[in-house]
Amino acid sequence: RQVIDDRLHACAFRDGPLGFSAVGPFEGIGNLTEAHLKAYVDTNYTAENMVIAVAGPVKHADLVNLASASFGGVKAGGPRSATEKPYFCGAELIYRNDEMGPTAYIAVGWESVPWKSPDAVTFMVMQSIIGSYKKNTGLVPGTISGNRVINAVANKMQVGCADEFEAFNYFYRDTGMFGFYI
Repeated sequence: RQVIDDRLHACAFRDGPLGFSAVGPFEGIGNLTEAHLKAYVDTNYTAENMVIAVAGPVKHADLVNLASASFGGVKAGGPRSATEKPYFCGAELIYRNDEMGPTAYIAVGWESVPWKSPDAVTFMVMQSIIGSYKKNTGLVPGTISGNRVINAVANKMQVGCADEFEAFNYFYRDTGMFGFYI
């Protein structure tokens, strides 16, 4: 499933960071050096990327002293680059891999709203209404489910058209993706 999500993002957001693979390739992993890892840590583990959270009866002055002693040497990072709303590209990606067996894995997504949008809750409700289905699991079999989508998936041509179905939502800062996975 993660590979399908990865390919869907690569297709939908191909011109921006959301289209980059979250899985990562295995080629070249042996070439990573300590210098590569140190450069990554130096770039990303900076003061503006850290949060200190405390719960309980702690005095602010004590917290500041502890934080200064522990993290006082953390350097500030460089200026953040201005980001634009990621461009959602409607497209089709057909990937065939006969080594995966006779089953097809399909994901379809549409641009939705960012996580701070008032409509985000609407998309969450829609995801719950459409639901999810996995063959031979759950309390109510899909063949007698009251959910029309699940019932249609489980009963298509009297044999079912999929072993699994799930509606999904991905909310990001400037955009989102709503869709389903079969």
